Amino acid sequence: PAPPPCLAVPMSSDPEEIKARVVVHGAGADANAADEWARPELEAFHLPSTSQPPHLFHPPHPEPEAAEQSTPAPAVAAATGTNNASGSPPPPRSPPPAPLETEQLPPNAKPPADEKPPPPAPAAALRDLFRFADGLDRVLMAVGTLGALVHGCSLPVFLRFFADLVDSFGSHADDPDTMVRLVVKYAFYFLVVGAAIWASSWAEISCWMWTGERQSTRMRIRYLQAALKQDVSFFDTDVRTSDVIYAINADAVIVQDAISEKLGNLIHYMATFVAGFVVGFTAAWQLALVTLAVVPLIAVIGGLTAATMGKLSSKSQDALSSASNIAEQALSQIRIVQSFVGEQRVAQAYSAALAVAQSIGYRNGFAKGLGLGGTYFTVFCCYALLLWYGGHLVRGHHTNGGLAIATMFSVMIGGL
Repeated sequence: PAPPPCLAVPMSSDPEEIKARVVVHGAGADANAADEWARPELEAFHLPSTSQPPHLFHPPHPEPEAAEQSTPAPAVAAATGTNNASGSPPPPRSPPPAPLETEQLPPNAKPPADEKPPPPAPAAALRDLFRFADGLDRVLMAVGTLGALVHGCSLPVFLRFFADLVDSFGSHADDPDTMVRLVVKYAFYFLVVGAAIWASSWAEISCWMWTGERQSTRMRIRYLQAALKQDVSFFDTDVRTSDVIYAINADAVIVQDAISEKLGNLIHYMATFVAGFVVGFTAAWQLALVTLAVVPLIAVIGGLTAATMGKLSSKSQDALSSASNIAEQALSQIRIVQSFVGEQRVAQAYSAALAVAQSIGYRNGFAKGLGLGGTYFTVFCCYALLLWYGGHLVRGHHTNGGLAIATMFSVMIGGL
């Protein structure tokens, strides 16, 4: 007859009790029982052997199982029939497990729907970006600011000298000696302006980029020190490892551009704006007033373009961070990915994240092109208006041709 099937019974930590519960098929005699218990199939029961010292035996902890509660009494009696036949008492039933007190959510689980997300962190002030500057950085920023101011004012000043040079050609056409003398004088002025542009542009770019590199290096070091001082749970609940790496590599570069080259360009363009309007109003104030009707439109178009590109740039950074996180997790767990044949799924997830970033990049390029095209369209419309009105002023002897050209270009350059 076929041997009866083995039934699942509760496990215990007593080796003799385990031997009493397990039915060994084919062990008909006591002499063969020891050989049967030495079989490799029974190693899962953690039974001590003759070759293993007793102190190396670690009894397993009893675990509650659902089979213990659902197994009927006759089945247990049938499984332990051999033990009852030999006269030994039946094994005692283990007490039921205690109910769980609370059920904790996993670290990366989403909060319930009724909970509101935490408010975003406030934006840092401009002065807080320079908290890592030392004495040398302050000197470099002062020299870079001076260079940016001189560099920004140089072009409107050049246009003012150029207007006088053009006017000397028409005013002294019948007096060659005077015309040559004036040309030599303004040529010397152009040489001085060119030398000032060379020195100021070098001071602006080199000093601001040098101090930006120094401050961003300290910022990276302080950020890494603050990240290493956090508990391990901080990386499981609050941030991901890829966020820390991305912040050190990409976000620090963005801050470095903001406090170095871009800040120098801001001071440069602000100086050009002020100097352009000063030169325009001192040369031909009527023509400069007409230009003011168009400059706000240029400013509105530029502001909308900058705001749109800023939002799209933030979304692009989030998409690239998500793609970087997918790649980092796949590479760190490459054995598990290959074991479950998940290379294709990981590649598809990474491609989907990059597709989002690519779509945002298309929108960013479209917004940039539309804003730049609208700005230049408005500028050339302003040129047409200023040329028509400048000719009207020259015919009325309110100004001359050189001053009209200087006013038109200086105010437009300042507005841009």
